[in-house]
Amino acid sequence: MESKKTLHLFMMHLLFDEINVVPPTNCKNELDLVFLLDGSQSVTKPNFDLVKNYTVNLISRFEIHPTHTRVGIVEFGTFIGTKIELGQYDTLDALSAAILSIQMSNYGTSTHKAIKLMRGMFSRSPRPGSTKVAVCITDGLSVSPNYTKIESMAAHEEGIHMFALGIGQHVFKTELVFIASQMDYVKEVPDYSALPTNLAAEICNLNFETTTATYKSTTPKDLGAVNISTTTATSTTNSVINGGTVSTSTTSNNVINDGSVDVNRQFLPHPTDCDKYIETEDAAGILVFHERYCPFGQFYNENALTCVQPKHSTCKLDLCRDKLTAPMKNNCRGYWVCLNGDITGVCCPLGTGYSDGSGCKLGACNSECPPTVNNNSTLQVCSLKPVANDPTLYLEHVTGHGTITRQCAPGTAFEQSSCSCSALVQIDNSNNNKNQTIDATTTPKTLSCTTNLYLTFDKSTDDPSGMKDRSGMSTPLSCHNINITDTPDGKALFGYQDCFIYLWRFASIDFRNLVIEFQFAPLIINSDTNFQSVLTNCYPSPTCDPSFALLIDRSKSLIGIRLLVNSVNDIEMTVSEWISYKVEQTNAVQVHVNLHDVVFEVNKISKIIHLDGSIFKRQSGFAFGLGGPYDSFEGYLDEIKISSC
Repeated sequence: MESKKTLHLFMMHLLFDEINVVPPTNCKNELDLVFLLDGSQSVTKPNFDLVKNYTVNLISRFEIHPTHTRVGIVEFGTFIGTKIELGQYDTLDALSAAILSIQMSNYGTSTHKAIKLMRGMFSRSPRPGSTKVAVCITDGLSVSPNYTKIESMAAHEEGIHMFALGIGQHVFKTELVFIASQMDYVKEVPDYSALPTNLAAEICNLNFETTTATYKSTTPKDLGAVNISTTTATSTTNSVINGGTVSTSTTSNNVINDGSVDVNRQFLPHPTDCDKYIETEDAAGILVFHERYCPFGQFYNENALTCVQPKHSTCKLDLCRDKLTAPMKNNCRGYWVCLNGDITGVCCPLGTGYSDGSGCKLGACNSECPPTVNNNSTLQVCSLKPVANDPTLYLEHVTGHGTITRQCAPGTAFEQSSCSCSALVQIDNSNNNKNQTIDATTTPKTLSCTTNLYLTFDKSTDDPSGMKDRSGMSTPLSCHNINITDTPDGKALFGYQDCFIYLWRFASIDFRNLVIEFQFAPLIINSDTNFQSVLTNCYPSPTCDPSFALLIDRSKSLIGIRLLVNSVNDIEMTVSEWISYKVEQTNAVQVHVNLHDVVFEVNKISKIIHLDGSIFKRQSGFAFGLGGPYDSFEGYLDEIKISSC
């Protein structure tokens, strides 16, 4: 026995000399400790060996024993690799040997899967009274930061103290903050040779009271400060689809949007500030992160993917911390008033500035409040451009699609000064006149429709794919796994998982005077699904709750429309109507959204939904065939036409 102990000490001495740390000191606290080791391809084998050595070094400073410290390991890449359950090895020698033998999984970084498995380890092998700790060591952005956030939040609520160790320049600070139980548990190092040597002592000396996540107000240093214009909407709610019924709710949706608004583009909540958010985009194969600012007085809503009034926000940070007021970070005259559960942005009078705890005081503060133009790096001049000779159109640069032409809402025209379609116009077809800008007090009059998209799916010499937009608007679209039939009257077949047509142009669309028409025929299959998505305004994601959805219920042969409406009384309502469709036949659908009602028509049978308010906007465009928490559509679509009237 003595010889084994001497051999073990000699091996540990060699290991500590190799990575330049001090000899171990035993921690005899009752701990359950799980390490999540990123084994993705970007780590490389030499660096992964350093991580394994670091882990062995760290656990050697704890008393590995069934009644003291138990250790578990989860190695992960795209998929979960090697797992060591809590207490699977009850001696340091055996555990160290098992860790050093772990091989990398390579490929991507599915951090959320590792966290989910870790939670299962704790639940499968609970020890009443023990402290649950997890250490995640990673070198970059995961495949889904939002799913990482969801799993991390669940772990925090289960009382797991989570540390996040980020290595290198490509690590995503926001995701580290998602993972960690509190900001002090976020550790960033420049490379694998600089992993923290005092982590064992910090874990051993933890305050063992179970806590949930508390974030300190520190701005991530690795994010650039660039602003983009945003639109206003309110948060979504979780509701049940009921034919012809209305559901109301003022609580947040428990389904969190994953932030996808286009291919390789996401909007994510900011880790430390309610009035900011993070935009990711793919720039020539490299993910770039931008820190964006909400308009003055607004907070980000991760369900609606936009900035909203604070009372509709999903941000749960304690801004005022039991005080009546709190300063704004980016405007010396601005401050927040927290009263009766609501938060309002307020400006001090010109010539004064806000002093925390004292209010508005005379001082050297020259900030414009509320800000309206680009006076500093946090605000940006309008990036939208007018179209010559047609004030009802404007140009917008969309990442991944270039510059596209957008249509203003019917009866409005684009104004550069307001960076929006705020001028009113009238259309006079009798004299073949162009659109004319008129005084805002005049009621706009529209007498015609403009077709913004028309897909016939008919293959021809000038359109061999059958996917040409025949509206003349050249609307950009992306198709995923869509098959076009070779018949003279072509149809789009949606018969596989993840089949959809995505139309970015209709992101943040104003639903006034919008007409959507198409034909559909469900496949005759023994499907075990009920609700299938024909059209939603969510980029295809199971975590997005659409505000506009056309669904079929296969179990009852019904097609329905589901709308999320912000009522005039500022109450969120879900409204829906359902109409029977013909099985084994082609069905014609038309939806006409007016200012105060929606006409839903199927095979000449109509139902009307009266709108007590407006349909919420979504940053995502229209998706045919997939979107939201519904199953994929299985069937044929044809003659898709979207018009503004």
